[in-house]
Amino acid sequence: MTQSTVGAATAKIIERAEKAFMAHGYATPTMAMLGEACGLSRRALYYHFHSKEELFRGMMRHFNAKHLASAAAVAEQALERGDGAAAVIGAYLDDRYGGTRRKLAASPHWRELNDIAFRLGSDIMIEVAYEANRALAEIIEVLCATGRLRLRPGTSADTAAAMVADGARGVNQARPPIPEGELAARYQAIADAILFGCAIDPSDASPV
Repeated sequence: MTQSTVGAATAKIIERAEKAFMAHGYATPTMAMLGEACGLSRRALYYHFHSKEELFRGMMRHFNAKHLASAAAVAEQALERGDGAAAVIGAYLDDRYGGTRRKLAASPHWRELNDIAFRLGSDIMIEVAYEANRALAEIIEVLCATGRLRLRPGTSADTAAAMVADGARGVNQARPPIPEGELAARYQAIADAILFGCAIDPSDASPV
């Protein structure tokens, strides 16, 4: 399970370092520059992180854990409001994936940071993907238990969650990129299409 286990002091360092990476990219900042951005000497920063790579990976793990927790809370609120299945899952996807996408888009170095994240932290991304899918499966189980969703025979909550998550990642990688202001609607549309379909199989003879 991906989670941030750092203390408050280290979390503060990570959050200041994120601002430096967002402002300057990955290649430019040295550990001395990052230490200054964090209010530390170079030596003091090395006490917490042995390299810039380790700091970047720590940042990825810390913020992914925060985004997972935030998305779960947003989904819980939508469930408590009695929102429909696509709205609940769309809210989760927008907070989990859209939040990261919008934050990254605010940096002029977003392409570099995105590439570095895949190069240095693919293992973290895989852990996060498993955790996000698990959380989605739990949401789907609640939706089924409360009568807001009924899965087809042979389809498990895990399978449905994986398909929805794959759709959300597709939204993030769409070309041309989907405008930030349209992300929330697109996540809900993806959830709706995967859960309930957007077309009819003409070979299906069952009445509609």
